[in-house]
This record gives sequence, C-alpha cells and structure tokens, in this order.
Amino acid sequence: MDRTFRVIAIDGPASSGKGTVAAYLAKELQYIHVDSGLFYRYFAHVCSQTDDNASVENTLRKAQQNVVEFFKHVLQSFYNKQEGVQIITALKTETCGQMASTLSANGDVRQCVNAAIRSIDQNIVIDGRDTTTVIFPNADVKLFITADIQARAKRRMLEAKGRGEWTSNANVANQEFAEFDDNVFRRYIDAINQRDCN
Repeated sequence: MDRTFRVIAIDGPASSGKGTVAAYLAKELQYIHVDSGLFYRYFAHVCSQTDDNASVENTLRKAQQNVVEFFKHVLQSFYNKQEGVQIITALKTETCGQMASTLSANGDVRQCVNAAIRSIDQNIVIDGRDTTTVIFPNADVKLFITADIQARAKRRMLEAKGRGEWTSNANVANQEFAEFDDNVFRRYIDAINQRDCN
C-alpha cells in the first residue's frame, strides 16, 4: 500500500444500514465519512439537468476529462458537512436514487466514481458499491453489513417519509401514507430487489 491514510470500507446491499454504521464510526474516529452512492446520485443529477437525449454520454465525457473537478461539489461536501447539506439534500430523492442505481451498472461511470473517491487523501470510513473489492481492496478494515429485505424496505420507506416524499412509483408527490401500508411496502421491496440486481 502506497497511501499514508487509513481506510475503513463497508459494503452491503441497499438500505442494509451500512451508511448509518459508517457515519457513526467516522464520527467516533474523527474520520471523513464518504458515501460512495452520492457520486452516482450526483452524476444522475447532472444528467437530469439537460434535455439532451445523449445526456449520459455527454456527462460521462465531461467527467472523464477531470473527475476531481467534475465531482468537486460532492468531494467538498465530505470535507465540510455544513456546506454540503444543500447538495446532499438535492441528491437524496428517490427518483435520483433510482437513476443512480441504473448508472452504477455502467462500467465507465463506475471508473470515474472510483477515481474520484481515490483522490481523497485523508482517513476515511467509506460505504457503498465496490468499496471493499474494487475501490479499496487493501482497506485497513473491511465490513459487510446486511439485513433481511423487509427491514431494508422499511428503512427506505421511513427515510422517504422523513423527507416528505411518496414513492417515485406513485403519481402524487408529497402524499401522506401509512407507515406500513402493504401496497407501498411492496413497492419498496420491489425497488430494493431491482437495485440488488444492478
């Protein structure tokens, strides 16, 4: 290993709680918490800002020119949590998450994200896709966190409710829903199953 900083990498399926564990560890150790999913969400956010049918390809070309510059807002959000609140809030929508999940299956997008993450040169706790295998295969500590599908769907559903969102599969935004409504719960289970397949 040629790096001088320490890495704790946490992997696991969507909504398993790895982000919660990572945030807690980072706070306790006074490390930077890096949510790798935010890079994919940011990429999705940039793509959604254009009406261009080739937005993914154009965004990818822009990112490949300078990954650190392209992802600078995400990178800065990890260093300065207060300044990062606005951009993170914009990226945490369910719609953005679903598009990011699709984009994360694109090998070229993943290469850009991985390069941006590796540019961070401080002690980090990182959670997300490929963190323990591709991004930091020689991480100082590796953890894999999982939970059953119902617990994961409940977590995702309550997160959306906390943001005042309905599910992106519904036609009405900001609609109130019962915490354990069976139809809504099934939609979240289906959405998580789809993400697991990507």
